[in-house]
Amino acid sequence: KKAEESAYWLSRIAREGRKFGISLGIVSQRPKRLEEDVVSQCNTFIILRLIEEQDRRRVKNSSEMITDDIADSLTSLDVGEALIVGYAVPAGVPVTVKVEDFTRLYEGVSYGGRDVDFIREWSPIRNRNNSVIDAGDLPM
Repeated sequence: KKAEESAYWLSRIAREGRKFGISLGIVSQRPKRLEEDVVSQCNTFIILRLIEEQDRRRVKNSSEMITDDIADSLTSLDVGEALIVGYAVPAGVPVTVKVEDFTRLYEGVSYGGRDVDFIREWSPIRNRNNSVIDAGDLPM
């Protein structure tokens, strides 16, 4: 029941949120499990390495900007590499970027597979020079 209700609201926000100024960021390690209605509303994709064929197919079928060649290349992305495709990319040309290693930015901070308490971690977080930084400057 709860899963169905969550799926309903997520789908509704994805479809109707823009007219209310609401943006939506969806993060998943398994794109094939995301509701098709929700994924179809995404304008920009930031895609890390995808090995499974079904996951690549879901991403490919979600955007006309993702060709077969691009979908096939997703298996060869290195750790920390991401492909950005969509309206956020100038001229609609896919871009491969290298994501900075978070542990190098914030020495001693480790998230290794656990849920992150963002309020505790970001209130306030200090950088290497031990000065407080704005949460808006944190990588997402």
